[in-house]
Amino acid sequence: MVKHGDYDGALFLIDKQGAIREYLGGAYVLSVDHKFLFSVYYTDDSGIEVIDLTSGSSLFREFSFPYPRQWYSLEGWYFFVSENSPDSLFSWDPLKRVFQIAKIDSANLQKANKLQWSFLPPDHNDCNCNK
Repeated sequence: MVKHGDYDGALFLIDKQGAIREYLGGAYVLSVDHKFLFSVYYTDDSGIEVIDLTSGSSLFREFSFPYPRQWYSLEGWYFFVSENSPDSLFSWDPLKRVFQIAKIDSANLQKANKLQWSFLPPDHNDCNCNK
């Protein structure tokens, strides 16, 4: 379940034991293999949390993080481009549990698969939910 509003977005997941877990949230993207959930914090500021769906653990949680505009996957790697840094991409490194910043390589960006957002608010200009 996703909560929007009150300048404090949240994502609530129910684990296999029935416990409710709360994470930063508002909108999210799932990895192709459904192992990771990349959740974006909806507030006046920005934030991001990466959740390992196998264990339910938070692998990365950061406030005041660049806001993801679009998420991509390419050969097992996940990355996003940001509204704040249009010439850079932020690539998730699951081994180091960090995002690494790199210059956008337009050839690789064209080969990458766009990932679908879930639970975007209806006024988000990239939302194609229910269309």
